[in-house]
Amino acid sequence: MAKWRWSFLGGITILTLFFGIIGIYLYNIPNQQMEQGQWVTHTYEVLNQLEILSGQLGIAREQENNQAEERVLQTLTTIANLTKDNPNQQERIMPLRQLIDDVFKHSSLNTNQSFPASASLNKNEMSAIAQNISTMRQEEERLLTERDARWQASMEHTRILFISGFAILYLFIIFTYIAFRMESRAREMLLKMESETATMHRGIAARMTQIVDIQQDIISQRLNLENAMKVIAERTQFITHADGAAIEMLEGDEMVYRAVSGSMERFIGFRIKALGSLSGLCVAQAMPLYCADSDTDNRVDKEACRTVNLRSMIVVPLIQQGETIGVLKVASSKPSAFTEEDSSTLQLMAGVLTATLRDALASAALRDSHTNLSMSNELLKMQKGQLESEKDTLKTLADTDGMTGLKNHRYFQEYLAQEYLRAVRYKNELSLILLDIDYFKQFNDEFGHLAGDEVIKQVATLLKNTARASDCVARYGGEEFAVILPQTPMEGALKAAELIRKVILEASWKNRPITVSIGVSSLKKDTTDAVSIIDEADKALYQSKTSGRDKVTAFAA
Repeated sequence: MAKWRWSFLGGITILTLFFGIIGIYLYNIPNQQMEQGQWVTHTYEVLNQLEILSGQLGIAREQENNQAEERVLQTLTTIANLTKDNPNQQERIMPLRQLIDDVFKHSSLNTNQSFPASASLNKNEMSAIAQNISTMRQEEERLLTERDARWQASMEHTRILFISGFAILYLFIIFTYIAFRMESRAREMLLKMESETATMHRGIAARMTQIVDIQQDIISQRLNLENAMKVIAERTQFITHADGAAIEMLEGDEMVYRAVSGSMERFIGFRIKALGSLSGLCVAQAMPLYCADSDTDNRVDKEACRTVNLRSMIVVPLIQQGETIGVLKVASSKPSAFTEEDSSTLQLMAGVLTATLRDALASAALRDSHTNLSMSNELLKMQKGQLESEKDTLKTLADTDGMTGLKNHRYFQEYLAQEYLRAVRYKNELSLILLDIDYFKQFNDEFGHLAGDEVIKQVATLLKNTARASDCVARYGGEEFAVILPQTPMEGALKAAELIRKVILEASWKNRPITVSIGVSSLKKDTTDAVSIIDEADKALYQSKTSGRDKVTAFAA
């Protein structure tokens, strides 16, 4: 936008100079017209006097008296006065004056002697005088024609200059209008993007809050496995705005609907073959899968999809002790109904469900231990330790992103808040790195969501290997990641960010090179809370993306 403003100011300057020159030129036109008129009038007066002189010489030749001579001399004097300011005309009239003076035998044009009889004009002399007058008249007429032609050419140039000036002014007005329209549209797009980003962040925060609430409800209400699965299916459907949700468990070579909600509620106990279905493929590959349209996706069981009125769906694996035991699924009757945020939410819910399954198994084992009175104290201690381990695992799962193994968004927020308070209390340095995979949506559209998930996993691995042991690496959401750097000033954070950017750029990628845009912020004296650090890093990240991507930008107040 600044470039447009500078271009506009430059255009205004050039236009001002251009029209200034035109103004000066047009200002002098009246003076030129007056001068041209005076010169034309003067020339015609000289031509008139030459015509009179020619007639008077003829009369003088016939009458041969002093009066005729005086009239000739008076006319010559008039011509001399008319041409006294023009050296060229004076130079042309001098031979005529000399010739007449010789003919009349005068010593000068101002003599008052009487007309002598011997001074009669013979034919040769008269012819010479006439020839001289004719030559002078032709020269004046030629100069008049040339002067008029130059004047007409000057007027034509003036018209062209005037028309060109207005054309340039018109084009400049059009250019200015287009430039301001483009700037206005760019500003509107920027505001829209900022609004969408803020809405997305609020949505992520709301979903995280809902997921934590679900965990707390399951724990506080001591729900059994069946009821817990029912609650998770209902809440998952609600959070993702799906038509229905289901928890499918692998039983032999079939996938069985063990908990359902929404449009799928009447299909409780529904069975499909694992082989040839998207759920079965998810179990086999142990990774989330997305179907945008079941009518065109060959991975799905089309007959089963038509039975449950399903067009698009997301399935994520339920993994327990390294073995995939089922899937969590959300479905819609419309194609392409889900987003990357829905997939992330589903993975978090799958983690909650897996933890619930573990707790159920642990609780069952604990109940069995109480029924067996002969169990030794050592066995009781061992099972207690196992239960504590399972709880720790549940806590770890609640803090961990299911796809990448990095810390999740909720843990990132809590950890940054703690580090902020610690840095303020002990006056330590604190920095934050936010990074985003460039053109990730375009990558997904071109190579598919499976390839996109692999890119996210590889970026996560590179971040874990590049970061220091004291740094906290987290998946911020979607294709965004965050690195918290305790006791690190801005200079050190920028070096770390540049190292991350180079490592990702130089890594080996399957489909095409991957780059990231990075924003960096640090704790300052006027920083009021941890959210301000995130906001500043996010603004720096946005500047990296809008100024070309694949670069590191430090927040500058």
